[in-house]
Amino acid sequence: MASKKTSPNQRPKPLAVAAPSLFEEAKPAPAPYAADMTPAGFVAQAARPKRPIKVVPNVGPAGDARIAAIQKRLAIELKQMGLNIGSLKNAHVAERTLRDAGGKLVHVNLEGLGERAAAINQPRWHSVSDRMARGSSKDAAKIISGTIPANFKLKLDNEQDILNSYWGYVGLIEPEYDLLEGWTLLDTEAFYRQAINRKLALAFRNGAQVVGDNQDFVQYIERRMKQFGYMMNQKFLMFLKEVLFDLMVSSNCIVVKIRDAEASGGYANDKNRNLVPVAGYKVVPTQTIFPFLDGKGRIEKWRRFFGMGRPFRDYPVEDVIHFHWDRKPGHLFGTPRHVSFRDDIFALRRLEENIELLMVHHLFPLFHVAVGTPEAPCQYTTEGMSEIDKIRMLIQEMPKEGVFVTDERVKIEVHGAAKEGIDPNPILAHYKRRIFTGMGVSPLDLGEVDTGNRATAENVSQNLKDSIKADLDWFVSQISMFFFKEWFQEARSALSVQNAVADVGLEFHEIDVDTQIKKETHAANMFNNHGIDQTEYRRRMKLKPLSKDQDKITHFGKHIVGLEKVKHGHAKELLQIQHEHATEQQAAASQNAASTKTTKITRRHANGASTTRQITEPVKKAVANLMQPANQHGKNLDPHKARSSQDPGLLRQLYDRFLALSGALGAEDRWDVESAAAVDAMFPGAEMLSVRETLKSYVRISNEADLLWANMSTWSLNPIPGDPEEDALAAAA
Repeated sequence: MASKKTSPNQRPKPLAVAAPSLFEEAKPAPAPYAADMTPAGFVAQAARPKRPIKVVPNVGPAGDARIAAIQKRLAIELKQMGLNIGSLKNAHVAERTLRDAGGKLVHVNLEGLGERAAAINQPRWHSVSDRMARGSSKDAAKIISGTIPANFKLKLDNEQDILNSYWGYVGLIEPEYDLLEGWTLLDTEAFYRQAINRKLALAFRNGAQVVGDNQDFVQYIERRMKQFGYMMNQKFLMFLKEVLFDLMVSSNCIVVKIRDAEASGGYANDKNRNLVPVAGYKVVPTQTIFPFLDGKGRIEKWRRFFGMGRPFRDYPVEDVIHFHWDRKPGHLFGTPRHVSFRDDIFALRRLEENIELLMVHHLFPLFHVAVGTPEAPCQYTTEGMSEIDKIRMLIQEMPKEGVFVTDERVKIEVHGAAKEGIDPNPILAHYKRRIFTGMGVSPLDLGEVDTGNRATAENVSQNLKDSIKADLDWFVSQISMFFFKEWFQEARSALSVQNAVADVGLEFHEIDVDTQIKKETHAANMFNNHGIDQTEYRRRMKLKPLSKDQDKITHFGKHIVGLEKVKHGHAKELLQIQHEHATEQQAAASQNAASTKTTKITRRHANGASTTRQITEPVKKAVANLMQPANQHGKNLDPHKARSSQDPGLLRQLYDRFLALSGALGAEDRWDVESAAAVDAMFPGAEMLSVRETLKSYVRISNEADLLWANMSTWSLNPIPGDPEEDALAAAA
């Protein structure tokens, strides 16, 4: 029997499973019972001769607990499959019983049915595959394994139709287009070069970042990108810029994987078919590597030819990544975008060469010298020389800076290329417009100034930005499939590669600043109007979700929530003070009853009768209270001395003085001492002791402007005790 063919990058499975990292979960232990899981298999095993049960050696409490758990799970599974178990030695198959509608046993006549009767006597159990075959509400959302099934991949490859090949062909196949031509145009055509540079600069204008809802997945991809960048000696984002540059030039980019278990951050496991993990990538010139067909229209390998004379090298299909866009159905390679306007570039170049020849031929003007007139034609001199020869000799012998003086019989005219041919400017402008249209840019994008206004320039530039965004969407989707998918397969954790790839992606930041401002304003408006939550708002802002620690240091956490906490604490203290004041008021009411004295006056009449009358007179303190009434804020008889904390002018003056003191101090550690000294200076005297102590308790909390104003506003609601006249009356009483 032939041995199974394996890839050179494939290595045998490890005997022991390595301990997972913090990010990775432990793999479930392999099932200890690997018997045939079909009903016939169970019947056959029940009919086998009984074997003695192997005694498991004592492996400690942890091992005993694990063995007991495995046996318990196995017993439950066998019971669900229809096996009554007293122990594994005397297990037997449960007979199937049939009952009618009345509940009576029905004895089925199985004679003559043959093997068709086996289905009736089968145990009443269903495997996982049977349950899935019957259908489930979750079938549409089932998760496939880390790798694509081989049968499906074979079906997908069989639908491949390579137009420039034929069935049965084995060997190399060349690209449908000349992939070297774009690089040649890049070196010879300035318009093409600047258009590519402009697009590439706009694409990476604001950078890119890895985004996703699961931050563990995002952090894993970011760590792998850092590892690749370190191993390849360049930032991974710059490597992506190199790939995108190749795509813009030739619509194709071939990347070769470099596998190394020691230099890679991934691990070989079942999800990646135990292949050696990838440690780096290398961009290969697209014109030097070709696919090798196997005779059935499928790519068997890639063959690369080196320009330095080295022998060619074959790469497995799993070690080659083919980035492409604009690929026609039936083609293996993408169509280079310069194909549509390269003839216009050639025509424009030929026109420029002809104009150059015209300039060379007519750089020096043509001088026409006419000798003689119709009335006095040219004659011969006495020496036998014609006047034409004599004038020619004089012109040839004259200096370049000289002046030729003649009579009316010699006329000199200068003839050049002006008005002798067609104007080449319209045809040149026509071909330039065709080239700009083919490249997807405008003259304004390349620095040429035309008659268009600013609105026209913005619309033209917006078309270029939209085109770049469309290319980046295609590019990031290939990055997820070619890079991120394999990186998740190389993770040791028991994650779903399908969900991970769908959740995490590379996102380029907005390249249009005006559009970005409009989107951010709209997102903020929706968040303030309760249209989206904070996570969605952060996602639209191209930002990661806030952690708990970051949420505390935002403006809302520091100022809004902080002020509310301070106000709430002061409100509790205010309620306590008001409760104490109410108690004092009740005590004062009882004292008011004792602040009057009652005198009985008895008058005797002459007839011997007498009458008694009671006279109630206020004491000194009660008289003072009637003449000078006081409330819970005390007495304020002097309009020039604002004693009441309800005076807004006083509160503003105190607040301004404390702000000036805070600005002069700078350091917060001296605020308690200096603010207390300022309060003592503002409210001197023994009678203001309660005022000073109450105000100090509010001011010393913080010297920040907002908190200071909130604290002083709360203090303004508190009563100010310590009226000197009332204290004197109380002392006299």
